[in-house]
Amino acid sequence: MKLRYYINEKGEKIYTLKEKSPDDEPTKEAHYKYKEAPTFTRTKINNPLPRT
Repeated sequence: MKLRYYINEKGEKIYTLKEKSPDDEPTKEAHYKYKEAPTFTRTKINNPLPRT
């Protein structure tokens, strides 16, 4: 089960575990999906700053 949400008629986010809202509209996933690590993180790890 994943946390989901829908927007009600007042414009508020309502969180639920259901696939459809009471209006029979599909709900949206509440979890952000990471597709790939940001490039600046990878660069910083692979090329650490030189010590002075």
